[in-house]
Amino acid sequence: MIVNNSYFVTQYNQDNLTQPVIPYQGKHAVKTADFFNIISANQSSSMPESWVYRPLKVEVEITNGCNISCPNCGMSAKSVTNCDILPDKILKKIIMELSDFGIPGVSITGGEPFTAFSNLLAFINECRGAVDVVKLTTNAFWAKTYHSAKEYLQQLKGGGFTETKFFRPVLLLSIGEQSIPLFNVVNALIAARELFNEKELALCISSLSERFEDDKLAKLEACYTQITGNAFPWPQIFLTSRNYIAAGNALNTYNFPQRKIPIQKMVKAWGCFSQTIGSFVVPTPLIKANGDVFSCSVFGMPEKLKLGNIFKNSFFELLESANNNPYIRVIAKGDLPLLQSYIEQIKLHDISVDNFHEACWKLINIVDVEKIK
Repeated sequence: MIVNNSYFVTQYNQDNLTQPVIPYQGKHAVKTADFFNIISANQSSSMPESWVYRPLKVEVEITNGCNISCPNCGMSAKSVTNCDILPDKILKKIIMELSDFGIPGVSITGGEPFTAFSNLLAFINECRGAVDVVKLTTNAFWAKTYHSAKEYLQQLKGGGFTETKFFRPVLLLSIGEQSIPLFNVVNALIAARELFNEKELALCISSLSERFEDDKLAKLEACYTQITGNAFPWPQIFLTSRNYIAAGNALNTYNFPQRKIPIQKMVKAWGCFSQTIGSFVVPTPLIKANGDVFSCSVFGMPEKLKLGNIFKNSFFELLESANNNPYIRVIAKGDLPLLQSYIEQIKLHDISVDNFHEACWKLINIVDVEKIK
């Protein structure tokens, strides 16, 4: 039986610090109940008081190269023979500047990060003691056997993957459109559960489809039972499913029944750019392998929310760009009445969305950012 481990298992907001943070609860769990107090103090000493966009982590696409080609790849991955890889000096710059600004974590994505494994190990090792690795996403092509899976994970562990201060890191195994055999994913799961306990590492499956109705999840479950003789450990596995397809071009490809959440509630209560932990960590700027930086890690982020380029801009300049963006300032405050005044003919209270990724995607495409004062 699949346990509902996805979405907002827990959610916290920096404006509601009286709500207790429960350590190790949620996919993106934190280790200390004082998390927000500590981060708030660190960021207050390094960021101007007027800034409303204060990231808790940054998504880093260390390479946009991938060993497979998915029809609806949200990250626009390239072949490993014709790809961009962030240079080590830029990765070191990112870590140093995040640490200086009190941003406690990074998530590592691609492409497929394991296709640039030496760069991946060097980045993780550089993060040790400076910023936490919050999440590592992979299709598990490297786990052809249990022994190869264990070898790769041992290298990650030796490099400091789980040596974190604030976050319990997540290993996210993607089985969406990927053509990688499910046996690989099972090998990775078995090895990870042997090498790490539940306080050291959270395991997550990304299926890119409707929760609990995905045939691929059922096949993964059967594959696990076939190899181990045991039931799939659903209570220990988090799910990340339709959030990855709720924005961008994939909306036109997948035909799922949409959950009708009023956009006012999504933006006001949870906030696309408010500091939140739990199943998600937001806000989360995305650094692409070509250096471009966007204000959110949602797939297919519009150019309107491009903040600059890490090769040309300091992280202060990138954060300043976000905080000077009138759209981000309005959304961070949940001030939808103000936003409505800059939208002609469309009534926001008539718009329903599936999650806050889709909320932001829809809003940024109907708002003339240049007109917001």
